[in-house]
Amino acid sequence: MIQNNQSKKYKDTVFVDLFSEDKTAKHNFISLYNALFDENLTEKEYLERKNMEVENMLIAEYDYEMDIAVQREEAAREAEKKAEKKAERKAKETVKELKNMGVDINKLSKATGLTIEEIKAL
Repeated sequence: MIQNNQSKKYKDTVFVDLFSEDKTAKHNFISLYNALFDENLTEKEYLERKNMEVENMLIAEYDYEMDIAVQREEAAREAEKKAEKKAERKAKETVKELKNMGVDINKLSKATGLTIEEIKAL
């Protein structure tokens, strides 16, 4: 067990030495990549290749059916919010009319859940 911990500590030290945020980190990383994959890429070539790989992964992961489902869900939530606002507006208009007809504010508050201050402001 001690040997595994020492090995892990050594690997961690090597990794930090190679890839710490200093001026040689990018160079060290690309050099290691080139050695592992028998390449001779410059930093620019490496970044272009990785960018293309990321784009390909994103395109491959794109799921049209899921996208449509998400759009429908967002549209349904938006429609629900609009309906709630419209219903709230209509309820306040009704309370305002009832208040103007002389219905007691306390009764309106109890029936609607609006505060007396909210009813007075209508």
